[in-house]
Amino acid sequence: MTMTPLNPSRMRNTLSIAVALALLWLPFAWVLLRDGRWTSYRLMWVRMLPILPGFSVGMLFHPHDGAMLTGMAAATVCHVLVLVWLCRRGGWWIGAAWLLALLIGGLASGFAWAVYHV
Repeated sequence: MTMTPLNPSRMRNTLSIAVALALLWLPFAWVLLRDGRWTSYRLMWVRMLPILPGFSVGMLFHPHDGAMLTGMAAATVCHVLVLVWLCRRGGWWIGAAWLLALLIGGLASGFAWAVYHV
């Protein structure tokens, strides 16, 4: 089995995408790190963690749970696709992708925090 040399450009793309995705999901760490009991309500939020970046869009469909979760999932997929596309462009687009990921994740996390405490 032959080892292929690592491509620095590919590694840079992979790292920039990983940072963008971390910036998108890390604002939701409060779901896991919050003090208090692990109630069924909290566990519901933990199960929604993979699609929480789309929370802002999902709220447009509230109170229809199925449509809300579908909207959240679709929005999260769109966010990820846009961030990957921006990171793969390279250059200053990577910084733009990181800023966009932080804005999307931060705003959605803020809305989710407010709804969690209602």
